[in-house]
Amino acid sequence: MTDADINAAVATRIMGWHKHLIDGFWEERPGSGAVVSSWNPAGDWGYAMMAAEKWCEQHDGLHFLSGFPTGWNVRLSWNDLGGKRIAEANDPSGPLAVCKALLQAAGETETETEKQ
Repeated sequence: MTDADINAAVATRIMGWHKHLIDGFWEERPGSGAVVSSWNPAGDWGYAMMAAEKWCEQHDGLHFLSGFPTGWNVRLSWNDLGGKRIAEANDPSGPLAVCKALLQAAGETETETEKQ
């Protein structure tokens, strides 16, 4: 899966956005106007964290953790550190690790992502 594919998947599956068919920008609902035209959570911390915050807002009790012993490890779990882990992703790129974990939590496993 390319970064562009990941960006599109995060926009639709996490943010709930729709792509404007003619102009190519992302909007909350068809016909609502532009949300953002340069959406790139796979390569930009600001956009990756916007998606993570959206996911956490919609899933009460979900905690977002990250670390970087050998790259980035991002975990999404219920009830803080002792809770059930629902997604985990590793990547040298922090924003990409965030995107992979979010998509995994949304039901698209990393192995499915890698196959595409």
